[in-house]
Amino acid sequence: MSVMSNQLCEGFYSYQIIDDIGCKYIDTFEILQPSILNLQIQYLNNALEANISGGTPPYALQWWNSTGNLSNSQQFFTTNPGTYFAIAYDANNCHSDTVSYKLQDLSIIDQFSDIYVYPNPVSSTLHIDLNNQYKNITCYFTDILSKK
Repeated sequence: MSVMSNQLCEGFYSYQIIDDIGCKYIDTFEILQPSILNLQIQYLNNALEANISGGTPPYALQWWNSTGNLSNSQQFFTTNPGTYFAIAYDANNCHSDTVSYKLQDLSIIDQFSDIYVYPNPVSSTLHIDLNNQYKNITCYFTDILSKK
């Protein structure tokens, strides 16, 4: 009986060899299986970052979106909203599940929602009400010719 090496699962296996004169050699070996390759994505400081665990290092990574391949590095810098995908491969060419990350529009308006600017249109005086939430803000205003 013969078994192909790619047909063996994780576990202990025993084998024996008998030569032409009836001598026996018996031994046991263990096949180990790496843990499942796991990929997680986080967004921090304008970068999508892949965190890979399990499998067998070293790892390879591929990022893409609806327009095509984007990067193969662990960190991918972007500020464009949309859905980004990544997949990781290990040294045995095993792959993780495809992981997606939906990056929302990074509008500054959301961060400063309690600011009131009036009147509109302005004739000579512009009022800005920050509701005492923002203490250290400096504002610069320019005209249509970019003069302060």
